[in-house]
Amino acid sequence: MLLTRKELHDLTGYERPSRQIRWLRQYGIRFFEGADGYPRVLRSDLENKEKKRTTTPNLSAVRKSA
Repeated sequence: MLLTRKELHDLTGYERPSRQIRWLRQYGIRFFEGADGYPRVLRSDLENKEKKRTTTPNLSAVRKSA
């Protein structure tokens, strides 16, 4: 349901919660902060974000027919 601390470290490249939070904000990934100061990221949010990114068509690749 939630990413583990190791997965957050792997995703962001940072161990410190403040750096992880900054990185998550920079990339527009939703999270909430736990009482311990670490960000909590729902696995489903990342999966949905990936699906949206891969299924969005590249409209600039479509040529207008004249």
